[in-house]
Amino acid sequence: MKNIFLQIISRGVKDNTYKFAFAKFLLDFSNQSSLERDETITYNKIANKFLEYYWYQECKYKLKQDFKIQRTPVVLSIIRQYCGTNYISDSYDKYFKNRILEKENMISEIENKCLQDVIPRF
Repeated sequence: MKNIFLQIISRGVKDNTYKFAFAKFLLDFSNQSSLERDETITYNKIANKFLEYYWYQECKYKLKQDFKIQRTPVVLSIIRQYCGTNYISDSYDKYFKNRILEKENMISEIENKCLQDVIPRF
């Protein structure tokens, strides 16, 4: 299993970070202390973590995707649509504290527009 996982990461196309975000989710999820043997991983749960990972990249630290990418990844377009393009000094939790509906809408869009392709390909 470890070798297959490493092959996906090392040999796959690296023009977008969705596969890396999904791999990070899987590692984070598997490291949870309360992990149940038959626990279901929903797309919503994955989309929630994608929002967190990419929110920091886009809003807090302003890290750019690969310079060769011709179009903006959908997840970043969703974040920009709701959060704008300016630097946000707040933490993720503080920013969304009073924006619960906005956060739920973003998670729903990420679930529907970003994950339907990346997970089967992974």
